[in-house]
Amino acid sequence: MKKILLLLVLLSTFMLGYGQELIVDGGCEDNDDIGTEHEPNAAWVELGGSGEVKCYNAGGFGTGGTPNNGISFFGTNDENTDHTIQQVIDLGSNKAGSTFNYSYSYANAFGGTHNLTVLMEFLDAMDNDLGDLHTMTVTTASTTYSTESGVSGMAPAGTQKIRVTVTWPDPGGFHDITMDDISLTFNVNVPVTLVTFNAKAQEEVISLDWATASELENAGFEVQRSMDGKVFKTIGFVEGNGTTIEKQQYAFQDNEVTPKQFYYYRLKQVDFDGSFEYSNVVTASILGNNKTTLSVYPNPAKDILNIANGEGRALIYNMVGQIVKTVYLTDEVNTVKISELPSGQYFVKIEDKNGLFEIQQFTKQY
Repeated sequence: MKKILLLLVLLSTFMLGYGQELIVDGGCEDNDDIGTEHEPNAAWVELGGSGEVKCYNAGGFGTGGTPNNGISFFGTNDENTDHTIQQVIDLGSNKAGSTFNYSYSYANAFGGTHNLTVLMEFLDAMDNDLGDLHTMTVTTASTTYSTESGVSGMAPAGTQKIRVTVTWPDPGGFHDITMDDISLTFNVNVPVTLVTFNAKAQEEVISLDWATASELENAGFEVQRSMDGKVFKTIGFVEGNGTTIEKQQYAFQDNEVTPKQFYYYRLKQVDFDGSFEYSNVVTASILGNNKTTLSVYPNPAKDILNIANGEGRALIYNMVGQIVKTVYLTDEVNTVKISELPSGQYFVKIEDKNGLFEIQQFTKQY
């Protein structure tokens, strides 16, 4: 008689919120005596092989090292066939854009060289396969536990479940690989991470550019403009890139501008489900005779701020009207160090020798 023994311990936990784990329950008890076996949780389904999967205390099998667990699954098989068990975990809501941390340990109980395949997949609400979270075939001859761990890519749009499948091939004899501490947690990513947003005066137009570090279900951006910084109107729309963890660059050109008028701009980022968020406000203006004027970038800024096309001196004010920095402008583009400023909103006031001035707003980030 051929026997296949699977020792598969599930401490596995899955999370409903950032950093919180939720157990992939094997239905086993940590206080079982060595040799005691009972049925595991019904969530685990056997898909192949003629043997049974049982909860079993692995402590009697001589596996050394850490974790050298307690409770495991036990299966026997009298045929030359692979054996597979599977569990589907409902995440409770759409987790598109999340990344998942996975970890599990494995070893041999008696020795020899054996392998075992672990497959974790993203599923939608109807159990359709959206792609692999993780797949690996582990091979070991050691009775000391090794650990496999990593971070998945971003979950595809529509992800609401995870399917975990464990297969141990028929070895043509006694199979004694053991697994322990299968763990899954997810990290919720920010839907759309805007890293820059700039407005630059260029002769008779004002050019806007912005970039995102990641996006989730992003339908696109409404470009909005205001003459007074209070009442905004939409002047255009730029399509987004859906769900991505790659940096994306965007641009928009406002051709309907008047010289010597001060303009305020913001973005209204819209998701496919209609939800939205507003960006910070950036400003720009154009002088007559095709002469470009003040441009402040990047916005938001972290360590340095560039002031282009300004003459005279620049006064940087905080939101309570205090001057926190004074810079004399000597070049076409002047670089100002702002790393020492606290995060928040600031204004840059440019004063020329004739007493004329312009104002730009920017955001300082840590």
